[in-house]
Amino acid sequence: MYTQTLYELSQEAERLLQLSRQQLQLLEKNASLCTRRRRATTGFTLESA
Repeated sequence: MYTQTLYELSQEAERLLQLSRQQLQLLEKNASLCTRRRRATTGFTLESA
């Protein structure tokens, strides 16, 4: 009983970790796209600020 519960919990933890990684990758991609778009439209960069 406990072994099955621990296994199920570890599976759920792994699933949540994978979802978190996917969300982080999407956030990084969106941030990168926003930075490129800002540079393309305004010429603004953090270095020029």
